[in-house]
Amino acid sequence: MRSSIIYLPLFCGLLLLLGCGKERFETDYEAYQPGVISSNDGAVAYQNLETFPVLETIASTEPTFEYASSYKFLIDTIKAPASATGLNQFAIDPKTGVISYNNAAGGLAPGDYIASVVVQYPKGIAQYDDIFTLNVKAVPLDIAIDQESVEAGSLEQGVIATVSYVDNSGGEITEVTYELINAPDIYTIDANTGAISKTGAAAEGAQPLSVAVTTNLGVVKALNLLTVNVGPAPTLSYFQQDGLTPLTKVTLSPWTAYTTATPQLRGMNAVEWELILPEALTPFADYLSITEGAISVAADANLPEGDHLIGAIATNAGGVGREFPELLTLSVVFQWTPYFDDQLNSEENDVLPEEAFPGVWAGYDLSGEAASGGWKKIANVGGGNFSGMRRFNPGTLDACLVRTVDITGVKALRFSFAELIGYGGAFTNRYARELYYGDDVSSLEASAFVEAEWQTLLAPDGPWQGINWNQGNGPVNEYEHIPVDLSTISGNTLYLNWRLFSKDVAAGNQNGQLIIDAVSAEIADVFGAIEE
Repeated sequence: MRSSIIYLPLFCGLLLLLGCGKERFETDYEAYQPGVISSNDGAVAYQNLETFPVLETIASTEPTFEYASSYKFLIDTIKAPASATGLNQFAIDPKTGVISYNNAAGGLAPGDYIASVVVQYPKGIAQYDDIFTLNVKAVPLDIAIDQESVEAGSLEQGVIATVSYVDNSGGEITEVTYELINAPDIYTIDANTGAISKTGAAAEGAQPLSVAVTTNLGVVKALNLLTVNVGPAPTLSYFQQDGLTPLTKVTLSPWTAYTTATPQLRGMNAVEWELILPEALTPFADYLSITEGAISVAADANLPEGDHLIGAIATNAGGVGREFPELLTLSVVFQWTPYFDDQLNSEENDVLPEEAFPGVWAGYDLSGEAASGGWKKIANVGGGNFSGMRRFNPGTLDACLVRTVDITGVKALRFSFAELIGYGGAFTNRYARELYYGDDVSSLEASAFVEAEWQTLLAPDGPWQGINWNQGNGPVNEYEHIPVDLSTISGNTLYLNWRLFSKDVAAGNQNGQLIIDAVSAEIADVFGAIEE
């Protein structure tokens, strides 16, 4: 007998192991549902509750209950008025059976809430239909307003209507406060007096406002109690100087003085004005102003080139501002006019620059030794019969060629020039060229180059073009529209300085030449504003 007790479990376990991996059960099944063992048997009894919808947790008393084993109370269903919300706030204590509702959010509407519950036992459930009724009474208060519809200007401010109430409670209502329901920020209500105010600018159209009145007995809501009919928003229109043609764009130079005609403002009276400037114009705010809506640009503002959208803010006596963004485009452009044109085609040949063009061109030999003469005005050299200012076989010399420019009254300047350089690559391997501008040549006149006294336009490693002598046939290298920042120039004289110097003085001379030709300049006009 002992033997069978021992081996029978072992044998059964072996059978289980041998059966692993095989389908042993049906995969389709139904979840267990406890059966109803009783229904409305009178074992549970609740006392119905009548209450106002106070903003707190409302609870029943404990039901009477007869039980003989372990149990658990559950809510089965809640029948509620159609206007009720937040039914998920109903709860039941699983042991005591107390039914409660958290009405902190004010979800209870007047009417009857009828609960059915079940009691769960180990062997099934007991069903109790419609066993508890919560009767929520309406708050005895009527909401009124002094006017149901009001007309308001877009920028109007102040009290526009007042809400009141009628107490029908016979003294039960002891606390009352007012609140707007989901209203735009520009509308407020005094919690104590019910005065509704408009505090800022509003868009045109009808705006309904709803009100909630909170009392110690609960909340009463009046949806769409007031309609605010907001009038048209203010408009600001600019016109050209003729006073008739709409103005949307003004084209002007960086230095042009200009003032628009006084614009037409409708829908408000402005006592203050402010410009709305794009980021590019904020550094120039001192040159831009607005008076009674007229926008002004001061002379010599030196505005940046490009299209700039300008707006305005108009503020009324009540301190309410209205933004008018992107009213006017200021288009700042440069219009260039020829200033000088040195083609250097005159017949002078092998003449010093300062002799050929006294007071305009000059050559300076600063240091080192030249293999041949200094800078010379030449004519008809090479197969292409080129003319210009030439530095031929410069040796170890550091040499500068300077063009003097009178910039009296000039606002902006750009220039162009041409060059021939060669014979071959050995020349540019030996010599470097630079282009500068400045306002003082006293160091050059003392045979010294002081780099700190000059502003660089083209550095030795800048965008210089390559060898183009080609046995005197060219073609020339052209450099066009090089701008000069005249704000760095003190006085009315500008010097353009071409410098040629040896990279390796010890290496001596390398045959070749640099010819500067066709030097021309343009200056920007200060033209009158063009309205569009």
